[in-house]
Amino acid sequence: MSRTGALILGDDLTLPDLWIGLHANAEMWIRAGSSPDGQRQRSRIDETDRRLLEQLRQVEAPRWSVFAEAAGWTAYSAIAIAWCSGADPETVATRWYAASLPLTAHGHGARAARLLPPEAKPQDPRLSVIGRMPSLPRICLGILSADNLVRDVTDAEMATAAPGVRDALTAAGIAGPSQPADGPQRHSA
Repeated sequence: MSRTGALILGDDLTLPDLWIGLHANAEMWIRAGSSPDGQRQRSRIDETDRRLLEQLRQVEAPRWSVFAEAAGWTAYSAIAIAWCSGADPETVATRWYAASLPLTAHGHGARAARLLPPEAKPQDPRLSVIGRMPSLPRICLGILSADNLVRDVTDAEMATAAPGVRDALTAAGIAGPSQPADGPQRHSA
């Protein structure tokens, strides 16, 4: 097959190759959940996807955006743009949020959020800080992508969160009255 004129990334991949790989792996990741060694399989798939996404570091965000617009925005194509150079966090979050609804613990949106590059994840994992992000999509993406999320808000604050935020909290496994008396609760994403 001729690839003359195509943008060739490391490992001899084109943008369509990368998009197809991410989406095929997403389906394998879902199916692996019912396997006896599902956790090990899922870890390997996540590792493979991070290597694929790393290839996008050499791609300008507008170039991936044009491709994803033509191919279709999904939770994975939205997260992929975060790996591109010059990515806008608001664009990433807005595209991810629109493609991820409804937010569920085992849905594609929650898994895709965990594939954000480390520098795009919240640097402070406290819910009180993430909750001050500038938009609903960024708050939800922050909740689902944070490493070791810290619930440092009260049950009353949780109960009054916007519906989208409550969905993200439920998907992250921290919705409901579970604040221990001895301080904040940590959750692994």
